[in-house]
Amino acid sequence: MSKIKWSYYKMAKHNDENLIESTYEELTEFENFFVNNWKTIIVCGGLIVVLVVLGLQSKSLYEKYNLKAASVLSSAETVEEIESALKKYPYHKTADFARLRLAALYFSNQNYDKSLALLEIIFKKAKVPALSAQAALNYATVLAETGKLAESAEKYSEIAQNKKYPFEFRLRARISGAILYNKLGKNSLAKNLLDLDTEEERNQARNHTEYQKIYNLLSTI
Repeated sequence: MSKIKWSYYKMAKHNDENLIESTYEELTEFENFFVNNWKTIIVCGGLIVVLVVLGLQSKSLYEKYNLKAASVLSSAETVEEIESALKKYPYHKTADFARLRLAALYFSNQNYDKSLALLEIIFKKAKVPALSAQAALNYATVLAETGKLAESAEKYSEIAQNKKYPFEFRLRARISGAILYNKLGKNSLAKNLLDLDTEEERNQARNHTEYQKIYNLLSTI
């Protein structure tokens, strides 16, 4: 073997030995680390698995709870059943719909104070604008049915001016309020309540038969 080849062979062998020695040292260090910390490694790994499983179980439990609550609240029919369902699931997203039904039952049982109190809670706190608007309309209706025509007309007027409510609910409030103001002999307030704010609203109202009937009637007075 020539000197050059021998020199190259020695250098390559030396490099291989260094690589093997370095790799061995790293493996030894890891082995020592594992031996000294195996309990911690196993516990941490176990905790990660447990957390993942618990996360999946929590999601599954929430979905079951959600379905159960919706089923109980929607299937309740009597005053007692709805009151019991609301005690169990007072904060469920469908709870306000159950409260609206409960208020209607209170009204039909002539428990007007309870009906008004519950409707007020709904239209003040409900996050769904249509639900809040319906509760407000029902509130005004209960007032009218119990002889409080002036208060009812004012409530309808308040609903009509509330821009957070969908247009259809505000239009119904204008019609009902105008009819009440007419009964009370306050035709100027009735006419003002039927005056719509924008051209878009006026175009929508043209397709509403009841609104046009009341509007045309009051125009002749």
